[in-house]
Amino acid sequence: MNSISSMPPLTYAELRAAIDFEHRVFRKLAKTEHLPFLELDSHYPKDPNNFTDMFHQWSTRAFRLQGWVLAQLLAPYIKEQIAKGALPRRGKAPDPESIAWATAQPKRFNLDCVPDSLERLGGP
Repeated sequence: MNSISSMPPLTYAELRAAIDFEHRVFRKLAKTEHLPFLELDSHYPKDPNNFTDMFHQWSTRAFRLQGWVLAQLLAPYIKEQIAKGALPRRGKAPDPESIAWATAQPKRFNLDCVPDSLERLGGP
């Protein structure tokens, strides 16, 4: 038995505490890096039809709604950057080394999962 299977399910309060901690970390990171923190959680409707456990979304409708809410939260920042002249920016050619993988020959792997012993016996 591994440690994960021996752990009981988390309570709602434990999940909420974990998510609140995650948000504090992201908020601090955004502040440190001088980036906006988009507070999706406070703007997203708490409709149980959108979630599997009130934290994890599951439906196409839920993801579309999330995208719409995020677009509404991003719009003021984008508008501000356009007003400052920071957007739009001209594109620039990427460093050839950073995209060399795109033209490289694919690597081939042996994905045969039949054990040698079964192969010798004429098994599957």
